[in-house]
Amino acid sequence: MVEPLQEEAVVRFIHGASIANFPPSVIEQARRCFLDLLTCSLAGAPSKAATIAREFAASFGGSEEAGLFGDSRRAPLPLAILANTAACQALDCDDGFNAVKGHPGAFLFPALLACCEMRPQTGREALEALVIGYEIGIRAGLLMTSLYPTYHGSGAWGGVGTATVLARCFGFDAEQTARVLGAAEYHGTVAPIMRCVSHPAMGKDAAAWGAFSGASAALLARSGFTTSPSLYAFPDASDLVESLGSKFLISGLYFKSYCCCRWAHPAIRAALRLRAQAGCDAEQMSQVEIETFREACTLFQGVPRNSEQAQYSLIYAVAAALVYGDVGPAQVADDRVPDDRVVDMARRITVRFREEFQPEFPLKRLAEVIITIGGQRLKSGIVAAQGDSADDPMPPDELERKFIRYTAGSLSIGEQQSLLDTCQQIEDLPDLSEFARILCRSTSARN
Repeated sequence: MVEPLQEEAVVRFIHGASIANFPPSVIEQARRCFLDLLTCSLAGAPSKAATIAREFAASFGGSEEAGLFGDSRRAPLPLAILANTAACQALDCDDGFNAVKGHPGAFLFPALLACCEMRPQTGREALEALVIGYEIGIRAGLLMTSLYPTYHGSGAWGGVGTATVLARCFGFDAEQTARVLGAAEYHGTVAPIMRCVSHPAMGKDAAAWGAFSGASAALLARSGFTTSPSLYAFPDASDLVESLGSKFLISGLYFKSYCCCRWAHPAIRAALRLRAQAGCDAEQMSQVEIETFREACTLFQGVPRNSEQAQYSLIYAVAAALVYGDVGPAQVADDRVPDDRVVDMARRITVRFREEFQPEFPLKRLAEVIITIGGQRLKSGIVAAQGDSADDPMPPDELERKFIRYTAGSLSIGEQQSLLDTCQQIEDLPDLSEFARILCRSTSARN
């Protein structure tokens, strides 16, 4: 049974929500999200996956509506959003929401920046659109997760967030916006994510194609293209619709400390704690044992030959952490994979499924790591991924350090500090042109 009033309520929220009614904590979270997505986009733009996506987008010619991250060229809106979403998600360091086992932010930031180029938005308007996109996109993911037993990649629902941002920023009317919700969800990319987990490739979570689909759906809907009602029009969505404006799901996001699949994060965190405790080099570790939940055990098992395989390898990621003390852009860059020292360390790592961790997934990702050094076995205890609980968020200063580390190759020190300062007062900006200028210049540019 369809409930049209529910869809109408969603449309009212999309166009009526105002920063004046957002709790201060939500506004601060939106600032953090903007900074982190800026970080991920700048860091991911030089990647092979993003480069291929840019060339694809530019090859069609057509209207030069929006800039391409890491490039001076421009492309039609949906193609620019496809390429820029590929850049934002290229290093798998973008935000996520545990209950949907996916990544909402990468669908929103490229769409928002493209909108700001085509129809300038103030910083206040941009933050409003970002929050609204998260609230509608995450809820679409929750609906799909609850209604369909098969685990699909974020591309199945994330494009609803992309389309929502476009509808808000371009001022679609109520009827157009209702069509946007249905078209973006119905035409989402149904990606069999577990295949990519075991056999990683650039398709990943289908984010780029999901965003392209969402952007295309929005433009079609604006022109009168009709579709079936969205999931928001059905009874299963009633609680999620009723909570719009009173419960902000953006507050439950996690931010990533490492450039790899979230499922590897608790083991990396545990391994780094033991590394610091032991105060020794990886070469002195004769054996490393990882006990974790089932899905993490299915991650790529071979020697990575490219960035994507490195990002989706639990063993390689933990080995990189033990060797270098980090799993950042340098550890998963295409020209650094495979790394001989990391491969040597990975050969000493074994992975076991631990049944008691399984009931906690996906709301918590747990692992325990045991490292043997000179015959002594050091145990980490049970460790969760940072951000899996409200009392263990990534601190704001760590987000800033992530930005500094991840953008060191693309920004001058002065630019880094200027952008950090600007992100702290983004709602006061007259427009976002400075961000677009920085993002859409050649990856080889240096100041």
